[in-house]
Amino acid sequence: MSDPGGGGGPSPYVTHAELEQRLDSNRQQIINHFDSRFDTLEKMIKDGFPHGDPRGHREAHEGQIERANNRKALWKSVWEKLVGGTVITALIFIGQASWSKLLTLLQGAPK
Repeated sequence: MSDPGGGGGPSPYVTHAELEQRLDSNRQQIINHFDSRFDTLEKMIKDGFPHGDPRGHREAHEGQIERANNRKALWKSVWEKLVGGTVITALIFIGQASWSKLLTLLQGAPK
């Protein structure tokens, strides 16, 4: 920086070229900083998953969820059929017991 007054001492003024150089330097420092932080973050994310594969990890969980939902649907179906079968069996048993009792009462009735 030169003194615009010609006194030979340091100038408080910055030339356009010096300003551009400082801005370019700062811009590059910021880019380098963010690149470094992004690389660190990307490595942390990849290290958090088996084989560094977030998509495979998600797909494995989706498969587990689907299997759990299928098991749940199967047991729901089994339970519904079991309850339904039990109710029908109980109704048949009650009907047969009632029929037997009715026949017994009719056979013992006076003629």
